[in-house]
Amino acid sequence: MGTGFDFINRVFTLNTTTEHLPQRIVAHEEKREIPATRFTKFKKPANGFLDNYRQQKENDSFFFTNNCAIILTHNPWLKKDIQRDFLNSEFQVDYNVHTNTVQVQPAGPVLKCIEIRCSANSLVKECTMESARVVFSKLKGFPPGIEDKLQTEEFLMAANEIVEVIRAFGTLFTPVVSDMSGNINKIRKSYEKNCVKGKYLEDLIALHGKEDNFVADALLWLKRGLQLICIFFENIYNDLEQSQAIKKHLQDAYERTLKPYHGFIVQTTVKIIYNWVPTRSQLIGQGTVHKENMEVLSTYLPTLRGHLNRLDALLKQYKLDDSK
Repeated sequence: MGTGFDFINRVFTLNTTTEHLPQRIVAHEEKREIPATRFTKFKKPANGFLDNYRQQKENDSFFFTNNCAIILTHNPWLKKDIQRDFLNSEFQVDYNVHTNTVQVQPAGPVLKCIEIRCSANSLVKECTMESARVVFSKLKGFPPGIEDKLQTEEFLMAANEIVEVIRAFGTLFTPVVSDMSGNINKIRKSYEKNCVKGKYLEDLIALHGKEDNFVADALLWLKRGLQLICIFFENIYNDLEQSQAIKKHLQDAYERTLKPYHGFIVQTTVKIIYNWVPTRSQLIGQGTVHKENMEVLSTYLPTLRGHLNRLDALLKQYKLDDSK
């Protein structure tokens, strides 16, 4: 039980010191005899305390997952009031596999199940403590268009949220994060020169699109990056099998958006990067969290798609969308 928690035995057995830890080693690796060499063979220490302690820590079948420390703080052994309530009451625990919740009957609270242990040996069979990397309900998202115009400030804030979503994919996606953040900063710099006249993206392009080419270029590449993410999550949402491996969805999104504008070296680099995309459960969770994310995506994605279609039409209107 003690991996990562030194002297945890003292929580339960106050007068038992570490050197008297119970022998709970359940398996040993077969060690091959090392042939004699001409190198000096060091003698083993006479006191086998440290070696015994290491063996128990490495081979102990009982261990803590990340959530065990939290469970331990609410253990009836350590909280007398909980222990009293448990001993003086009869109850039944029902587990709902679909919602990943535990209901204490007959009228107890609904609890989130974070760990299932095997009754035979108390080993952790399943741990659901890991939360989703992306929770779409926490995002403000893209605002609805006003008079068929896109508000610059709100659009840039929502685009920044998308950047944070990509950041959750992992450190290998840092180049993508940096590229999109750079484009957002370029647009914002131009916008802040005159926030009143640049209140809407349409006005910002009309005001700076011709004379300030880097703004139009930044907006174009930002649009392409947002299109990639939009298609990626559309693919995840429309995957009826809800496959855990979502690399194919990102690959499809890349081929339909950015790949035509990238050279061979960049394409090869991107191919390596999307091999490390998280699984479906890691990205948008499982159980209740997954269901909530899917519900939010049902409205989030159409709004994002509407903004991108409007932006695409706008760039084409000013002849700013070409094969750069």
